[in-house]
Amino acid sequence: MASRYRNTWFRQGAAPPGAAPRFFSGFAWTYALAQIPGGRLVDTFGPRLVHAWALIGWSVMTALGSLAKGFGFLFASRMGLGLFEAPAFPCNGRVAASWFPRAERGRAVAGYTSGPLEGGGVSALAWPSR
Repeated sequence: MASRYRNTWFRQGAAPPGAAPRFFSGFAWTYALAQIPGGRLVDTFGPRLVHAWALIGWSVMTALGSLAKGFGFLFASRMGLGLFEAPAFPCNGRVAASWFPRAERGRAVAGYTSGPLEGGGVSALAWPSR
């Protein structure tokens, strides 16, 4: 999604000058700042509940981003996406440590760590850029 906006929105002049770095940092800052609070939520409420709510929020923010007509709304949706995506990694770590036997934890961690990279590779093959 982000590359689509970079290729059209910013190049066509629809975004304010110098907006691209701020736009792309909106997700990163909220994601980074919400990691520790997300881990605390996992410790308090457990990975099932936190991951469920995070996934709902993550999906809502993704949908709102597709409806954005201006930079402010799009930036806010990206910040919200980072906020709701942040608890996913602590949830995955807790699940791997708690639900998998010691001998299988490496495989579990490899699965959730490599999944986004594999998904990006598959999507690049399925939808090549112009």
